[in-house]
Amino acid sequence: PLEPGKIRVLKVLPDALWTDHIVCELRNVPLYEARVQRYTALSYYWGPPSQPRHTIIVNYRNMVIGEQLFNALTYLRSPTESRDLWIDAICIRQDDNDEKSQQLPMMGDIYTFAESVNIWLGIDADDSSYAL
Repeated sequence: PLEPGKIRVLKVLPDALWTDHIVCELRNVPLYEARVQRYTALSYYWGPPSQPRHTIIVNYRNMVIGEQLFNALTYLRSPTESRDLWIDAICIRQDDNDEKSQQLPMMGDIYTFAESVNIWLGIDADDSSYAL
């Protein structure tokens, strides 16, 4: 459980071989401490509920996520160093309404305190990278 004033930060571990396995560590930290430790907030299109599902490893346990988030993590992870991210679908327990009601009011600060915010629109398609 999260104590008041704390958030979860996801550390995506490096993968020099670019395997299909995304391995992460999730930890609870005070929001003010996360600000100092520097994290990136990720905003992305969740996709339809019927999208394919993928499994990542978080704290040595399997976690199922949607294809859009899986693709974003695949592209954002580094082959050489870990990366701290805040991602609402992982860092807020989605099946816990009490936790969501505590965390949602903090989202403005979470995005403001982030070192950067990445916006994931999806994998390039139909030469979309030229438009961006």
